[in-house]
Amino acid sequence: MKYYITTAIDYPNAAPHIGHSYEKIAADVIARYHRLCGDETFFCMGLDENSQHVPKAADANGMGVREWVDHMDATFRRTWASVLVSPDRFIRTAVDQDHARASQELFRRALAAGDVYKGLYTGYYCHNCNTFYEVADLTPAGCCPNHQTITPDYLEEENYFFALSRYTDRLLAHLDAHPDFIVPHVWASEIRSLLQRGLRDFSVSRPVRSARVVDGKPWGIAVPGDPDHVLYVWFDALTNYLTASGFPDDPGRVEHWWPADTHVIGKDITRFHCVYWPAMLMAAGVPVPRQVAVHGFMTLEGQRISKTTGNTIDPVELVQEWGADAIRYYVLRDVSFDRDGDFNRANLRTRYTSDLANDLGNLLNRTVSMIGRYRGGLVPKPSGHSDLRDSDLQNIAIRAGAGARACLEAWDFDGALDAVWTLVKRANQYVDENQPWKLARDEAQSARLDTVLHGTAEALRNLSIWLTPFMPTACATMQEQLGLPPLVAGAWSDTVEWGSFPAGVTVGTPTPLFPRKDLVPGT
Repeated sequence: MKYYITTAIDYPNAAPHIGHSYEKIAADVIARYHRLCGDETFFCMGLDENSQHVPKAADANGMGVREWVDHMDATFRRTWASVLVSPDRFIRTAVDQDHARASQELFRRALAAGDVYKGLYTGYYCHNCNTFYEVADLTPAGCCPNHQTITPDYLEEENYFFALSRYTDRLLAHLDAHPDFIVPHVWASEIRSLLQRGLRDFSVSRPVRSARVVDGKPWGIAVPGDPDHVLYVWFDALTNYLTASGFPDDPGRVEHWWPADTHVIGKDITRFHCVYWPAMLMAAGVPVPRQVAVHGFMTLEGQRISKTTGNTIDPVELVQEWGADAIRYYVLRDVSFDRDGDFNRANLRTRYTSDLANDLGNLLNRTVSMIGRYRGGLVPKPSGHSDLRDSDLQNIAIRAGAGARACLEAWDFDGALDAVWTLVKRANQYVDENQPWKLARDEAQSARLDTVLHGTAEALRNLSIWLTPFMPTACATMQEQLGLPPLVAGAWSDTVEWGSFPAGVTVGTPTPLFPRKDLVPGT
């Protein structure tokens, strides 16, 4: 099986903040999950550098355009690495020449199909969201509907247009035939409503005179066969997903990876990914992606995240304080994928202390410590002395693993973590109920002690697999302390293999998995 997942590419006009991180972490979790399931997985991210936002940002920061995009490339990569997001390809639309070739080839094919034509655009254009609007689209005050304090410029210019209006019926038919093309389904309802109102053709080029000149050339990708125009953002930016698959240079690679299995995007760009993009692909004779997964927005302490107001958090600084695994866990446990959510520092501290330090960290620490103290570090085999508490632990583990898998397949991250945490909590209760420290003082209870210590180690073995997509470094530490080898592809099997803890394993040195912050000076 193969699995190809992408995120939206970001405008490099400012450094990313915690709100941007949600989408990237979510996609990374799914990519890691598929790798653990044994799927050949390809994960693509990148930067949308050809927007006219970029030269403006460079000017505002007193830098040349190319110097600026190189600087922002390093900034974005450092940010994503800090939260352990690890794409297989990181596209730069102004730098990667295969992307320019892919964008131009997609344009050529749509032009040859008769779905691209030249015409005169008259209307309003918002430079902040790179979108053309008619009067009816604007707010009562004449502002952009997305940037409600910005008045779009009125333009009259010659552009190439894509004949989107021809695709209403085909797109509706595609939604009917593929009910999971857009998830969660609430967003499919919005797109269906948009289609039923009818579609308008949209601009796919800008005149060269409207583009910034950098190093003697217009900033952007040239329209093939017409040096007076550069490709407009959607025929450039959206094509990055196809570029990464090898289009058009490597047909064999394209056949292997395309269509993409999932595009992960924010709710503000559904129209472009669920209407424009599939129509463009249909026009070019290229298969449509299998799914678009749409997430809500994140606020910060109840307020809109905004660089202008200073209401932002740098993920790199956040990781320095709390660690990447804790940040990944928190944003996916406290913010549901299918709706808007809030990043709250107090809630982060609570989750860290309660869930990670007290629940998971304490379970690992006392299990490894007791195996070291009572069995010389050797994980014992279970004896025949079992009871209902043992079967209950096993049954909860089986349900937890199945629930986590089902939730991840449905883009329900907090549901997956809730399922896994039923085993975390039950395993802690199991230790408290059996009191291994008392069993160790009674030679007659030696066999029972073996069973209990093995049961807790087995629970942790399974937890270290199911939590790896969410907290990869913490889980690697869990496996090391349990004396287990690093996970390999296919470690997450379809069924929970309870009782598969390897024989003859010696645990490592117990160290706090998530050190309590109230015991650390300065926190």
